[in-house]
Amino acid sequence: MVWGVHLNRGLALGVGAALLALAALLGSSPAQATFPGRPGLIAFNGNGRIWTISPGTPGSAKELATGIEPGFSPNGELIAFVKSRKLLVMRSDGSGERVVFEDDPGNYVDDPCFSPDGKTIFFSRDTGEEGYSDIWSIPLAGGEPRRLTFTGGHDTEVSAEFPEVAPNGRFVVFQRDGATMTMRPDGSRLKKLTKGLDPSVSPDSRQVVVQRFEKLAIIGAGGGHERVLDLYPKKYPGELQREAASPTFSPDGKSIVFTFRRTVDAGPHLNVTKRLMIYSLKTHKITQLTNAEIGGSNPDWAPAR
Repeated sequence: MVWGVHLNRGLALGVGAALLALAALLGSSPAQATFPGRPGLIAFNGNGRIWTISPGTPGSAKELATGIEPGFSPNGELIAFVKSRKLLVMRSDGSGERVVFEDDPGNYVDDPCFSPDGKTIFFSRDTGEEGYSDIWSIPLAGGEPRRLTFTGGHDTEVSAEFPEVAPNGRFVVFQRDGATMTMRPDGSRLKKLTKGLDPSVSPDSRQVVVQRFEKLAIIGAGGGHERVLDLYPKKYPGELQREAASPTFSPDGKSIVFTFRRTVDAGPHLNVTKRLMIYSLKTHKITQLTNAEIGGSNPDWAPAR
């Protein structure tokens, strides 16, 4: 059986093209930090579980734990992830799970990523029970979280989310109100970089890749030098949408792993499926890593150990 999300077709057609135009915003998943090195394992979540897969062996996914939004430490030894209101870490083989931070009832944590020295975890957090989050940080050893942005709330109806620290440690990228923002790791020098979601910084910290509706875009970390990647320009009969989402650079900077999300008119329903793909920036070849049954969201690519 093909796993996917089934939407009522009548409802979907009622909202029409606006639903499809907003799909990237409503269904986005965070990209993660990419630290430099030789390409190692890729972690991702599918069906509420965390998996790892070797990029050289498509179909070899290994289930590790219950949770979502995995992010590797700089040396690839640990994975930070989220389960309910808890921010946790485990070893890259799924062992040694421990809680770093557990939030209060009504709050939630999301989108964890490591700092380049491996001592701090950055994440998004909603403390207002309204679905609007801000960027926070906390020591890997635990302790009191530190708030870095002051965006989320009923007055703004805007969230700051999907943080990622540049491998050189000089800046943090994150998503806010349909745009990719940058700031210093202490929350200072906030500015808008470009339009787009799910930002990921290249291993040399010189480029940022984002999702822009159905396409990907690569831009200089300081702005400019933009390059748009239209990986799925053609739709086939019955397809309503084909998009690339949640992009993340490989540790050698030569490829991008992403989620391929496909929406198909399936009679009374719309069928949405996800697969994990790799795009070579040199050859422009796309390689499929997972099938629709496992899915594949929020990938992170570790350096080889």
